[in-house]
Amino acid sequence: MYGLVINVSNVISPLCYSLIRVEPFNTCGFRCTYCYARWYRVSDEVIKPNYRSVIEFKVVAKKVYRRGLKPIPARLSTLSEPFQYVEELYKISLEVLNYALNYEYPLIINTKSTLIAKNPWFKFVRKLSDRGLVIVQFSFSTFMDNLAKVIEPIAPKPSERLKALSLLNDAGVPIVIRLSPFIPKVSLYGYEPTELIGKLRELGTKHVIVESIRLPKEELIELFRKFNVDVGSLRDYSLHTIEGKEPLYRPGHEVIYGDYLRLKELLSKNSIGFSTCKEGLFSLHTSSDCCGMYLLKTDYVKRVTLYEVYKELREIRELPIDRIEMLINELCSKQGYICVRNMSSYPKRIKKRFKAHELRLIKVIKNSRLLTHASPEFEVHEGIIKVR
Repeated sequence: MYGLVINVSNVISPLCYSLIRVEPFNTCGFRCTYCYARWYRVSDEVIKPNYRSVIEFKVVAKKVYRRGLKPIPARLSTLSEPFQYVEELYKISLEVLNYALNYEYPLIINTKSTLIAKNPWFKFVRKLSDRGLVIVQFSFSTFMDNLAKVIEPIAPKPSERLKALSLLNDAGVPIVIRLSPFIPKVSLYGYEPTELIGKLRELGTKHVIVESIRLPKEELIELFRKFNVDVGSLRDYSLHTIEGKEPLYRPGHEVIYGDYLRLKELLSKNSIGFSTCKEGLFSLHTSSDCCGMYLLKTDYVKRVTLYEVYKELREIRELPIDRIEMLINELCSKQGYICVRNMSSYPKRIKKRFKAHELRLIKVIKNSRLLTHASPEFEVHEGIIKVR
């Protein structure tokens, strides 16, 4: 199945805070047409509970709790819907919520299901929220029911998700909206931006994340054609090919940047945080992290990412590339951050993987092609790294 720590890559390692994940199911029954996770999963045939992932999470959460360590927030989940319909039968995500509650382990829940707003799941999420241990990220590719019927016909309607979101907000649960995938001319269709932001504010939204759609090239072009979207340029997602897998592509920055900038400006006026996901467009971010972890009301630690390097370089202007490891060590010494050198008491099953991610982060920074692919905010010239 899937390991507790996400695999090392030229995208995840430099950009992502939430490397610990719990995958309760091997696949997803929602079968959304844009689902990029198909590219990573081994099988899409039969939905099965992933007990191993849940037990691994329990073991780590228990050790962190008993050793009095600060937890590294975990994501539920990344490649499948944790509250899809079979959850009512298996209640495996409910187990994860229970373990998180018992061992006071913070969770970032990513869902487009309404089941989370029903008992017994709702009761556990509310208890976690009361202890500051959870944020819920609700995913939307569109807010229009008629469009959702075309691209995600099995998932709950966006209008139903908004009702569930409202119930969670009324219970005091921190709410993050994920425009994921963000599809140009589709995700914001049907609303004037000011109207949409006003609606999200009324529903208690604290933060908005945008993550542009990524698919094999022909699938992406076909989807754009279906909605009469000008394709423009496409960007390679990972600069890495896997035998037997088609490479994934995303819309070019010129296709999405205007929408992102407009959203950022409107959200800022309404005191709602904004960030991009796996885009590296840090100049648009208005929060301390891109996941919304800052909304957790418990003590936790997070890893150093390229975003911290960006913020530091904004202050010092530039840095010789051969001093980047020294900079990362300095960032690691700041309160609330964790690196391999101060992870000695953490379980080996996560420490080893975090070291691999840390090494890949450094590798990406030292390779100008990988660095500018991960984030267009940087430039390297004659051994000097700086932000644009």
